[in-house]
Amino acid sequence: MSKLLLNMDEYSLLEYKLGDAVPEKFGGDYYQNFDKGYGIYLEHGQISTIVIYFREGYKKFDAFNGGIIFKGNENNFDKNTTFEEVTSVLGKPNNQWNDQVEMCAEYFKKNENQDFNIEIIWHVDGKVTLDYISIELN
Repeated sequence: MSKLLLNMDEYSLLEYKLGDAVPEKFGGDYYQNFDKGYGIYLEHGQISTIVIYFREGYKKFDAFNGGIIFKGNENNFDKNTTFEEVTSVLGKPNNQWNDQVEMCAEYFKKNENQDFNIEIIWHVDGKVTLDYISIELN
């Protein structure tokens, strides 16, 4: 099997792209692959959210072991990826917050006629770890 790539240029993971119709094989409101560290969530008959999990055991997922495509370049993030490393790749977030338990960087993107929200969450209460990246169709 080829390497898993979250493509933030095309808002896709594997053959699943935000906004596409729900694949028949999903058979529900979501598809979660705990072994590979990702979830695909559905709303109104289409793929609405893709989440990749980096911290082993976070919401019972194994850590995502793949790459992230952004502006045509492949980047490798893991649970130890810092806020500064993410912003050096993605740029300054549109919004950010830190409530002393979690820290978030949010990016708002537009592609054709669709709006997307990219949310990146770190656990900051204790050892700082990158928990997940979520891309969502708004």
